[in-house]
Amino acid sequence: MKPWLNEQWCIGKITDDYLWHMEEVLHQYEQPYDPAWPLICFDERPCFLIEEKGTILPMSPGKTRRHHYEYKKNGACCVLLAFEPHTGLRYVEVRDQRTALNYAEFMHTLLEVYYPTADGIRLVQDNLNTHKPGSFYQVLPSDQAFAMAQRFDMHYTPVNGSWLNMAEIFIDADHDYRTYAHVIVNSLGTYHDKYLDRGVEGYGDRELGWEGVSAAAAAVAYTFWSAEVEFPIANLPDIGTTPSAIWGFNVVRIGNADEYGQWTPTYGDAHSPQSFGFLIFD
Repeated sequence: MKPWLNEQWCIGKITDDYLWHMEEVLHQYEQPYDPAWPLICFDERPCFLIEEKGTILPMSPGKTRRHHYEYKKNGACCVLLAFEPHTGLRYVEVRDQRTALNYAEFMHTLLEVYYPTADGIRLVQDNLNTHKPGSFYQVLPSDQAFAMAQRFDMHYTPVNGSWLNMAEIFIDADHDYRTYAHVIVNSLGTYHDKYLDRGVEGYGDRELGWEGVSAAAAAVAYTFWSAEVEFPIANLPDIGTTPSAIWGFNVVRIGNADEYGQWTPTYGDAHSPQSFGFLIFD
């Protein structure tokens, strides 16, 4: 008995409708890049705004990271994210809520500002009740809302099937709590890799340029998918070289807004190298 440990899954009920949606989303992922109809993955997630009040003491050989547990609650918000897997483009908004109005305004900005010359967008998203073209009528006159809806080709993940979205890997090889490799992989083995520097000012990520992944593959079953990512250790910038090197490491899977998994919880922003777990090499 290990009562301090627990495991959880989000397993969908395998029905004809579930299988159709699964195959349909995977078909979208398989299509080649088309700038006229780019593939966009969208999701939104509520977040609690937690301010750390204590001081974090860095790790040293033989000692774990230590910090004071005091924190301050600063309310809540909702993060809306659009990600284009073929180019790596991300568009993020932070809103007070996740209403139909917020969804419609986000999609209008995405289309008119970031994809104004595209014929339309192939949009993969979950089944939240606001994720419908009818939401567009809350921000535009009916004729414009209808025209906007024609530029979206919407595809929905199965209910309890948001594992069809993507997983993220974070590696802070020199354990400086600042620079780290970031790899995104989906259920078809499509990946995007980059190296980031959070900078002195915090979440002002500066991409340093990195193409370290040499191969990626994925396998899909009815209720889950798995992936393998290969990159030579020598390809990691700023790699630790001591005999007992300690790396910062985390794995994140974001699905529906109420389904969020992390190997080591960061309690909010996944891009938090100070909160990554550890890989210790003896």
